[in-house]
Amino acid sequence: MTGLPKRAARALHWRVNALQGTGATKVPREPERPHATQEVGEYYDRFTQTYLDATGPFLQAFRGRDTDALMEYYVARCDLADGMEILDAGCGVGGPAIWLARRFPAMKIECLTNSQVQADRASAHAAAAGVEDRVNVRLGDYHDLSRTYPHDRFDRVLFLETLGHSEDIRRVLYGVRDILKQGGLAYIKDFFQRRSLNAHHQAKIDDAVDIINANYCYHVMQLPDLVAACMETGFTIASVTPPGIEPDLGLTIDFEHAAGRLTYPAYARFPAVDWY
Repeated sequence: MTGLPKRAARALHWRVNALQGTGATKVPREPERPHATQEVGEYYDRFTQTYLDATGPFLQAFRGRDTDALMEYYVARCDLADGMEILDAGCGVGGPAIWLARRFPAMKIECLTNSQVQADRASAHAAAAGVEDRVNVRLGDYHDLSRTYPHDRFDRVLFLETLGHSEDIRRVLYGVRDILKQGGLAYIKDFFQRRSLNAHHQAKIDDAVDIINANYCYHVMQLPDLVAACMETGFTIASVTPPGIEPDLGLTIDFEHAAGRLTYPAYARFPAVDWY
C-alpha cells in the first residue's frame, strides 16, 4: 500500500457484474446535474408506500424474493459478525437493519435516511420487531457523515443501492473514511452505466440511463468514476465481484407500474446498466 495514507488499510468492498463493451472511445454524456439531497428525500416521502406495496420492506431492485438468502449473501460478502457496529447509509424502512439485529443479538445498527417518511416507518418497524434498543434510526444526509457520527465508530458502512443518489461521491467517501474504525470496511452494491464502442448503441444507453435517473431520482454512476473516487479518498479496493444473487425483476416492474414511472420498456430493448 505504498503511497496511500495510513488509514487506507481500510478496504472498500463492492459487488459487481462484468461490463460489456468496456473501453468505449465515446465518453457517455453526463447528466445535467445529480439530484439534490432534498429532492431525493421528497422522492422517498412520496413513493415509500408504493415501494412497500410492491416489494415489501427490502427496497432494492436487484434481489430475489427470498430476503433471507439476500441477507446471508451480504453477511458473507461483508464478513459481518456479532458485536459489530454497522451503518446502513440509506436505510429505507429498515428491512436489512432489522434482519441483521435479529440475526446477531449483540450487533448495533445505525440507520440513516433523508426521508422523514422512511425514518418514521423504520423506527416503527424496529419497535414492532423488538430491536429498537439496537437499531437506531436517524433523519440525516450521508454527505455529512463526519458531522453526524464520531470518528472511528463503525466496523462496516453499507450502501445497498443508495450511493447513486449522491450529489458528491467524494464527499460521502471522505466521511466514510472518517467514521470507519481501523480495518473497517465499506460495502457498495449498485448499478453502473454500460459503455459501448458503437456510437449508436451508446446513444441508446444514454437515453435509457436518462429515463432511469429521472424515474428514480438517481445518478447512475460510471464505474471508472467510482474507482477514481475511491482511490482519491484513500481507500484500498478489496474486490469487485459479480453479483451472487439471482434477481427477480418482476419486483421492480411491479413498483414501476404502481408508481406510473416505467423504465423497463426502454431498458428491455437495450440494457443500459450492469450491477456491481
